Amino acid sequence: MNAETSLKPDADAKSAPVQIVVFSADAGHARAIAREQDGACAIFDDLAKTAQHLMDIEDERAVLVVDLLGFSGDGLEELAESVAGHVPTVLICEAAQEPHLPEILLDAAFFVIHAPSSKGTVKCIIEAARKKAAQTRAAGAHYLKLLETLKTAETGKFVFRTIQEAETLARFLAYAFPDRAAAAKGLTELMRNAVEHGNLEIGFKEKARLIEDGMLEAEIDRRLADDAYQGRAAEAVLAKKPEGVYVVITDKGPGFAWSDFTKFSPDRAAYKNGRGIQLARLTCFDKLAYNEAGNQVTVFAATNHGPKDLT
Repeated sequence: MNAETSLKPDADAKSAPVQIVVFSADAGHARAIAREQDGACAIFDDLAKTAQHLMDIEDERAVLVVDLLGFSGDGLEELAESVAGHVPTVLICEAAQEPHLPEILLDAAFFVIHAPSSKGTVKCIIEAARKKAAQTRAAGAHYLKLLETLKTAETGKFVFRTIQEAETLARFLAYAFPDRAAAAKGLTELMRNAVEHGNLEIGFKEKARLIEDGMLEAEIDRRLADDAYQGRAAEAVLAKKPEGVYVVITDKGPGFAWSDFTKFSPDRAAYKNGRGIQLARLTCFDKLAYNEAGNQVTVFAATNHGPKDLT
């Protein structure tokens, strides 16, 4: 099925036109979604063609709607990679499907709608995503210019203080790596750790308790404003070498017993946290090494040559 374009009047078209890109395995459902929108829509039933279309219009504003009702197949990770960070994405799925969706797709989601939902709810959420796309277009253009700079840079030093800064920087630095999706996941885990466990000194068990109580974000905000921590900033240094890409992340904390967290521990199995370092080491990078204190970690991903020993 080729892209099907449906044009409708858009009050903001001249100032901020946004194309709604709909993927669905059900053509009837896709058309129903498109009919409810107030702007241009492109409909696809093929993930690869959807991703290609988004690449073709990368300089334009867009919202992606992914209807997963009745969908079974591969390709969702690749689609998520094509939109991560710059295309607001609305997912439509059954509640039972969500735990089985790729993490990178969920991370890219502006909103996840659980079916069944009313047409009004779906339209309202897509409209909110459309407004976000319009508002962030200028920032996106600036971001693309930064990415072009990153491609030619051999080294770079960056500082970050908050969780939001850590996550944004992680996604940005990931563009320097051979496997961007894996690097983004691993850098996000390690840079969040630099803020939470390093600069703000939130211990493993304390974080587990805060998560259980739903108070982690509030405690992070409290410590960021505390005189004891607010002057601390973590640092990430990027270095591109012939053998691959390195990032060194350093925080201002006292360090921790990092070796306990690089392998599986039955003692931590019942906790919701504590797996980020192990995940990064096993699935995201060729090498990961801490300094003795535990307040600096170096990661490496090979390009054309084998991984280099960091120890």
